[in-house]
Amino acid sequence: MMKTDVLIDRLSANLAPVRRVFPISVAYCLWIGSSLLILISYIWWRSDFFRMIHIPVYLYELIPAFLVLLISAYNAIHTSIPGNRKIQYLSLAPISFLVLWMCLLLFRFFTGITSDIPTYNYHTCIRDFLLMNLPTSIGLIYIIRRRYPMSKKNIGFWIFTASATMSALGEAFLCPNEAASHLILIHLFPVFGLSLLGIWIGNFVFHRELDSTF
Repeated sequence: MMKTDVLIDRLSANLAPVRRVFPISVAYCLWIGSSLLILISYIWWRSDFFRMIHIPVYLYELIPAFLVLLISAYNAIHTSIPGNRKIQYLSLAPISFLVLWMCLLLFRFFTGITSDIPTYNYHTCIRDFLLMNLPTSIGLIYIIRRRYPMSKKNIGFWIFTASATMSALGEAFLCPNEAASHLILIHLFPVFGLSLLGIWIGNFVFHRELDSTF
């Protein structure tokens, strides 16, 4: 009959070592700070030493986007730890603030309110948006993967909602086009698109993490 100690040794031989992860608050601040640093560096490079940098005329329209960023990033990191259930009102908040952001832009679009800045097409917006989104989303995925996430679809949605909104905020200070139609089509819709894409990416990226817990 196999001794208990031998059995335990055999069962534990193939176990992966436990990795210590940062507390939620540390990981959250680390991602927010590093993402802001990436955006500032990119804007500095793209704006030719800030000659193109500008403060958006309708700065209040960015407040809902900023709240989407903060809440989505927290949701992703908080629920990535097994046993931490999603907080219902925080789960609904990002969608609510995204809708509010869209409503503010649509109100300005239908009322015809415009700024004094010329409304020309800025064809590099999508490129800048994606280039800013890539490192911030990868960074948050790396943080989440170390925590054995269980709710793959929700976490994928929150990751890409947070990173896409971060990119949209950076784009607001880089793109001089304040037309509501431009902001809706080129700044807001990519956030919606990447958020929905994040559901599929979450299933693809985190399936191994989920399987390894069983």
